[in-house]
Amino acid sequence: MLSIMPNGPPIPENSLEPLPMGNYGWYHANGREARFLPQITTMPNPPSFAAMKQTTTLHPNPQTIFDVVPSVAQAVQERDRNRCFITGTSLQGDTDLCLYPPLRDDYKRIPEFFETASNAAFLHKDLISFFLDNTFSVDVDVTADEGPDDWYLREHFRISLKVNIRDGDIREDYPPAAVLDIMADLGVGLCGGDEALEPAPMTDPRWQTVLGQSIWETVLETRMAARYVPSDNSDKGNEADQLDTSFY
Repeated sequence: MLSIMPNGPPIPENSLEPLPMGNYGWYHANGREARFLPQITTMPNPPSFAAMKQTTTLHPNPQTIFDVVPSVAQAVQERDRNRCFITGTSLQGDTDLCLYPPLRDDYKRIPEFFETASNAAFLHKDLISFFLDNTFSVDVDVTADEGPDDWYLREHFRISLKVNIRDGDIREDYPPAAVLDIMADLGVGLCGGDEALEPAPMTDPRWQTVLGQSIWETVLETRMAARYVPSDNSDKGNEADQLDTSFY
């Protein structure tokens, strides 16, 4: 059974601070509950635009999917004058035209859908590969008035979230076998389920490592879930009395 609940302060909508490390959920803005888990939790991360270029079959020639047709190039040149819409640099030779690829879900087989000046801009050459690989996106609320349309930038940001949101799991740094080995060494077994083992004392320096802290957090969450007793109508609100804390 999966239970999802907030375990920290909400992130202000207009915050410019980097998000702290942790596990995050993706929810509807109006707070309504989804009947099923969101699609993003049940499928692998979608590929970036750069990776999509290598595998797409929707475009007649994937190798030209990022090419800017002459008419669009001329229109963007007249609008931006070689000016990178992110850094502001306009030195000729430092910038190049960048066309955002067609959207996966909304792709139209008619090229004119995305081969437009509103979907292209000059970018500093050092940024193009990262932009097309969805390494970063743009906050359309702080960009200049001229440049690509907000709609395309928001779509790029939305897809960049989908490309990256599931990254950062501790298993990327520690393979499962290594995690299980250290759990056994610390005496917590599989998620703390083996009561016959005696956990290593909390003074053990391994508990203070990144992996050790993550394991201990998992142990506590697992044991709390196993020993939690749902409340009844006769004793509302007294959650502390319904949790066996003998494992602490």
